[in-house]
Amino acid sequence: RYFFSGGLMPSEHTLLHFADHLIIERQWRISGTHYQRTANAWLHNQDAARDTLMPNPCVCLCRRCTSLVATLAPVLDGLRRAVRL
Repeated sequence: RYFFSGGLMPSEHTLLHFADHLIIERQWRISGTHYQRTANAWLHNQDAARDTLMPNPCVCLCRRCTSLVATLAPVLDGLRRAVRL
């Protein structure tokens, strides 16, 4: 409902697993730095507005969302660094 609910962020190689049904004409990699900044801004805004966003705090959900966003930023940063090598 709020963040990739029921969806996923596919990896670079996801479509390759469906090669029997798809033809990949072009493929390119995006570093992830833009998404890293977005995830960090989202986390900052969530923390700043926590009482407004969750007037009846669901501690488990809040911790899971915070953990997800906090985990994504360094992972994406690591991918960006790996691409530069």
